[in-house]
Amino acid sequence: MIIELIVAVIVGILAGTVTGLAPGVHVNLVAPLAISASLYFSFLPPTFLVVFIVAMSVTHTFLDFIPSVYLGAPDEDTGL
Repeated sequence: MIIELIVAVIVGILAGTVTGLAPGVHVNLVAPLAISASLYFSFLPPTFLVVFIVAMSVTHTFLDFIPSVYLGAPDEDTGL
């Protein structure tokens, strides 16, 4: 059980890194895909899905500022 939770955290961190660094991809896009995929993988407990989504959302929150800084930074003329 604990190994499944650790795997869920690691996969959630990886997915959160992708959603945090890719502009236009959000947790709200990946979470329904994970929920629908969990219907096919019924051998996984529901706690795996919950831990995955929580780890993904926390990682997304911490990494979400990076694309906005680099893509939304103004020029030196419009900085003020």
